[in-house]
Amino acid sequence: LTQIRKSYLDFSELYERFPESRYAPSAHQYMVFLRNLMAGHEVETAKFYYARKAYLAAANRASDVVQHYQGAPAVVDALEVMVKSYRLSLIHI
Repeated sequence: LTQIRKSYLDFSELYERFPESRYAPSAHQYMVFLRNLMAGHEVETAKFYYARKAYLAAANRASDVVQHYQGAPAVVDALEVMVKSYRLSLIHI
């Protein structure tokens, strides 16, 4: 995941420094793709925690997705994990 994040930052720099470049639209498309990939990975990690009944960890990981990856399709799944995790964590208090 670290290399994906580095790639995202590199495309972001190209897109911001050279917005009129012929490469800017492609860089933006790659940024969207990589953002969605990173968000999906984070949701899978949240689901992993949820499956192991680590509800607070699952909720926190899903919350990070909602906070940092707005616009990614995985945000919907992250919200679902958050709701389920919060409900079950309240039961186990």
